[in-house]
Amino acid sequence: MLHPRTSASPSLVLATLLAALQLAPAPAAQVTTASLRIGGIDAVGCQGADDPPTLTGGVPASAELDLAYDQAALRLTLTVTNTSAVLPGQATPLLTRLFLNLPPGAITGATLAGQTAAGGATPDFALALGARRAGCMGSFELELHPRSGGLHGIANAAATWNGGGAGSAVVGPVVFAIDLSGPGAANVNARALAYGFSENGPLAPLNAGAKFQAGGASADESGWIGSDTRPDDCATSMWVLGDPRVGGQITFCRNGLRGCHDCLWISLLPGPTQIAEYLVPIGFPLVAVIDSDVFTGLPRCVTYDIPNDPALSGLRLYFVIVTFEQNPLDGITAFSFGDVFTLRIL
Repeated sequence: MLHPRTSASPSLVLATLLAALQLAPAPAAQVTTASLRIGGIDAVGCQGADDPPTLTGGVPASAELDLAYDQAALRLTLTVTNTSAVLPGQATPLLTRLFLNLPPGAITGATLAGQTAAGGATPDFALALGARRAGCMGSFELELHPRSGGLHGIANAAATWNGGGAGSAVVGPVVFAIDLSGPGAANVNARALAYGFSENGPLAPLNAGAKFQAGGASADESGWIGSDTRPDDCATSMWVLGDPRVGGQITFCRNGLRGCHDCLWISLLPGPTQIAEYLVPIGFPLVAVIDSDVFTGLPRCVTYDIPNDPALSGLRLYFVIVTFEQNPLDGITAFSFGDVFTLRIL
């Protein structure tokens, strides 16, 4: 079993670590991916306590979100697939509003650069930023919605009856190209965009949420359904604010599912490394481990000083968040790794 350990202060750890590094080639810009599920077992709904959650009238609804983020182009490609069950004699609900989170402080702007669909009506969605309320699921930073109203939402390609009427629905999957901007746009990945959490929701902080409409036997059932509340065990995200330049400062931010214990592992080697039954996604030996205790549902950010040494320019570090849940009766009950985050000193 691998166990995290407590280290010295973050700035001292980074200074000691960088002083020991050797020159490494600059990494290529990353294209990272992540996925989310809306609906299904362990998801949240605003229409009652059903598991999996349903719309009014007990109508099932679900969707899948696939995110790909190109760090060089600062572009998020978001693919939305309506996977709602197709039932005889019932209209399959349309996905009419979609909500995502953005890494706080890292992304301050988003522009919808393109949208394409598999068929049906031409997609004409608008993007809105800010505290976007989504029923009982709390507030999210980004919303997508059709300009012409809910009946022009995203349909399941397998549906035989869409409540919006012939020709009004957009047949999924729908692909949105979203250009991001902000002080951390070049240092986030798809996981940071997928695994943020909504705020001020009475039920649970969620990674994503959706409004579904026009379902059921009368094509008038609707409701709010959110993402899985336990995605990928202790789902975590990481991002950086500021340019990692010699003599400067950077701020590392991390977020994760409430109640999960968080450690940051740092290596000079890309990995992966097999340790007993675990495939650790970075190399060994580790050069630093920072134990940050338990996630509370809010991002955790720490500022690091980078030594003013020109010889450090071009050096590369590999980071991974390691999480586990603690049970007072039997100790560690779940142990998981986030994606690797690569950082090059400028």
